Order: sequence, then C-alpha cells, then structure tokens
Amino acid sequence: MAESTGQGVGRDELATLKLLALDGALDESTKVSCADLAERLDASNQTASRRLQRLEDAGLLARNIVSDGQEVELTGDGERRLQSEYADYRRIFEADASVDLTGVVTSGMGEGRHYITLPGYMEQFIERLGYEPFAGTLNLELTAESVRKRARMSAIEPVTIEGWEDDERTYGPAYCYPASIEGGDGEYEPAHVIAPERTHHGEEQLEVIAPEKLREVLELADGDEVIVHVSE
Repeated sequence: MAESTGQGVGRDELATLKLLALDGALDESTKVSCADLAERLDASNQTASRRLQRLEDAGLLARNIVSDGQEVELTGDGERRLQSEYADYRRIFEADASVDLTGVVTSGMGEGRHYITLPGYMEQFIERLGYEPFAGTLNLELTAESVRKRARMSAIEPVTIEGWEDDERTYGPAYCYPASIEGGDGEYEPAHVIAPERTHHGEEQLEVIAPEKLREVLELADGDEVIVHVSE
C-alpha cells in the first residue's frame, strides 16, 4: 500500500489509528513504541513516527512522550473518524443499517420553526417525506456515547432536501434520516433527524422533525431522556 502524501490524514494514517484503537487507545492512554508499531505496520520507524505525528497534528490522537516510548490516546475526533469508517463498512456488508441515539430534551432557540416553514423547504418536506412537519424541531442534547455513535448515521441513506435561494439570500441543503422516537408517553413515528449542511450546532445537538409536536404527543419536558432509532 502506498504511503500517503502531504501532511493530511490518508488511508495509511487511518490504518494506524485503527491499530492503536485495537490496542486499547480508544478507552485509555496506551504505551507504544515506534519500533513495535513499525513492525506491525510493515513500515520503517520513520514512517511509523510520521504517521503518529500526522494523526496528532490532525487532532485525532493525543500523545505524551515518555522515557521508554510514548503514551497515545484517541481524541473524540479520532473516535468519530473511526465511527465514520465503521459506518462505511456497515453500508457495504449490512443490508439494513441503523443506530440508536440517546439524548435529553432541551429548549431550542426557535430557529427550527423559522426555517422549516420557509416555502422552499416546506414544499420539499411534503413531497419527499410524505408529511407536512410541525413548525418546530425537537431539540436533544446527546449523551457522550451517542455523540461518538452519531457518525454511524453516514451508513444510512438520507432524504436530501435541496438548497434554494430567493431574492434575499441562499439557503443550504439539509439531510433527513428516517427515525422513530421512544420516550415519555410511548413511541412515535414517522419522524426524521434533520441535519442542515450549514449549522452552528455541535455534534452533541440533534434536531428531530415530525408531523406533530413531539413534546405534546409524547408528553416530554426539558431534561426527559429519549431514544432516537435511526434506520433505513
């Protein structure tokens, strides 16, 4: 396999990241030596060291040099990168990809209501999702475990809501992932996790749309825990 070029993270660095995760660096700081790593990668010491440096520079790996080697641990970004790789393999080998995400209900800023009701989006929601969504989103703050698992959604084919523009501005596309919601007073479907291409939300924030106001139908309040079953 050819060595990656440039200072970016390529397939060789990802293979190194996977090997470190298998060694336990996903859960805790793990001691490694370049010589041992080089042997297992069938590469030179310099190549192994260079791959570690690239992973660290990319923010996927944390390193601490010690007297007899170095201690390494995957960062949150590193784990999410592997989760994304995992999602790709699920798409290849599994017919029905799915992921369960757990979060607690939070109050949003009201932006969801504004954007969902815009004609350029609403017309597509009705046509492509098969329902007119309630004017607002259910806002969730994901648990740390679910933030890590979120990348697995890339194994699921979303419904694409195309971007559009009017006389004032351009609106970006959004991706809707089929889902059902479990919590409060039962389980509800159909619903969709909506992921705008442009958003100020972090990975811990999840927005869900549905034909009805989920807070009322499921009798949810801020702080209540729900499980979002995302599947094709």
